[in-house]
Amino acid sequence: MANLAAWEPGHCRFRFRHPWQQYLKIGTLTRQCAYRVDALNSCLNSTVEASQAAKHITQSACMKLSSETGKALKELSVGMKKMRRSPSANAHIDLSKAAAQELKSLLGSAFWGDLNLLEVLPCATVASLLIDIATCAENIAEAVHELASLADFKSADGVVTSEKPPAEELPAKLQVTDVNDQSRPEHAVVVIS
Repeated sequence: MANLAAWEPGHCRFRFRHPWQQYLKIGTLTRQCAYRVDALNSCLNSTVEASQAAKHITQSACMKLSSETGKALKELSVGMKKMRRSPSANAHIDLSKAAAQELKSLLGSAFWGDLNLLEVLPCATVASLLIDIATCAENIAEAVHELASLADFKSADGVVTSEKPPAEELPAKLQVTDVNDQSRPEHAVVVIS
């Protein structure tokens, strides 16, 4: 649809300068992320079971990573829909990067030495896919920020701006997020059970 939209007559404030190609780029990145989410779903619904010890090692890191990545993607989609910048998406992306780094260090640690490879493989696959999804979300965020600057999205306070706010200007409540917050059911959290 974005290919056809580029041929529309100019209207609104953009006329013929609307960045339709950036929408195509975001669509491609989103599709790639969806493929990884589908692969994750297949792994979670697999009949191969991981050991309880392996699940226990990775569960909290996987929950934190999936929660922050989901929140970031939701903020980015709402921002695109309303044509507004979302400073909280950057905070969630930063928290998902930290969670991905924590999960990578867990995967490389010596905890796995005592366990059988077949017991560890399902957890390691889920963790690897979650890290890959977080990387995709980061790429989507970069593309959405580029679109926001090209299309002059409004900032959260309603002023049109073309630069990202620094992280230190974010409200303090966005810096720390509770992974077990059940008051917001629209965010998906992957639980390895």
